[in-house]
Amino acid sequence: MKQVIHTNSEAETSAPDFSLTPMRLLGSSLLLAVALFNLSCGLSYADDVSARRYGVFDHDDVVYKFLLLATPEVQGCLSVTTQQVQALKAVFTASADSIPGVKDLRQRVRATLNTTNPTEAEASRVRAENRTLVRGLFHDYESNELGRILTDSQKARLNELFRQMKGPRILLEGKDEASQIDLKEWQRVRMAQIITSYGPMLSLLENRYAELQINTVRRNRSAVSIDQELASIECVVHEIEKDRDHQLLATLDANQQAKWFSSIGTLLPIDWHAEKMIEVPFSAGEKE
Repeated sequence: MKQVIHTNSEAETSAPDFSLTPMRLLGSSLLLAVALFNLSCGLSYADDVSARRYGVFDHDDVVYKFLLLATPEVQGCLSVTTQQVQALKAVFTASADSIPGVKDLRQRVRATLNTTNPTEAEASRVRAENRTLVRGLFHDYESNELGRILTDSQKARLNELFRQMKGPRILLEGKDEASQIDLKEWQRVRMAQIITSYGPMLSLLENRYAELQINTVRRNRSAVSIDQELASIECVVHEIEKDRDHQLLATLDANQQAKWFSSIGTLLPIDWHAEKMIEVPFSAGEKE
């Protein structure tokens, strides 16, 4: 049975009132301070019925797909063979210089820095541009390898699971996604406002979550205490993003909701592990 989210009554005729409620958000953030240390719930990193993953750090979209493919649930759903798994793993164990274009780019940058005697500011700019270009080469390599390794039917199902994983915010991340459900301009504006309104709360929690994995203020904190706080933050972020997803879907009319649920295909629950600061698909410790 498809889920139906109650929509705004004026959705088909006019744009709704875009006024936000900062006082409600402030009140919620104050409640979170208490919830972080008192919330007790069974941890689950999907929403128990789909591939949705909450509270993740931003990744390249191709990396998201590899993270999906690293799970046993997706491997089973797509009937990924042992040979394909090994090929997917190899993408992230290849040396950087073996990726087309990376070695030549690095050599050109070193030559530029060695021959032009740049200022520190100029050298920093060159290095930053180099990192962006290298990331682009990595993206192209990973995308091409993904297309080579998977069959057309596997890629089509993976795209559905990718939409499940990211949730309705993906509708604002590309014209193709928005056009699939005929997203109207006022809806795009409203959805962007909804995402922005949740930003301050989520940013504080995400920063705290990252800080706890890098460096705690109190050196004498036990690992158990830190893990308990991390678990609390995970629970809170999970529920906040579920609320945000609900509001985003409520912006769509019934026909658009039907198109959205069609685009994500059959729901696939995934038992996601907690997000870490640095995560590489198919790395040591990844569930297989």
